[in-house]
Amino acid sequence: MNLTFRSTLQLLLVLVLLYSKHLAQLVDLLEAGKLHVAIDPKRFVGIDAVADAVEYLQSGSSSGKVVVQIAKELPPMAASAL
Repeated sequence: MNLTFRSTLQLLLVLVLLYSKHLAQLVDLLEAGKLHVAIDPKRFVGIDAVADAVEYLQSGSSSGKVVVQIAKELPPMAASAL
């Protein structure tokens, strides 16, 4: 299925409308410090690393969300958050 930009936005809007109550609860928990997102410390950088990241995720070795940093370098503000 080929999603156009418009249909992608429509889908996103529908999801937000359907799950807005749940999203609001998640945001409240996050802001209250009661929800913690675990991000696996292993780094994957570049589009070429996507296959390795998926393999790592499927191996069961990850200890949280597996993130692929697409850009080779992060903007200074984003880099300081890591």
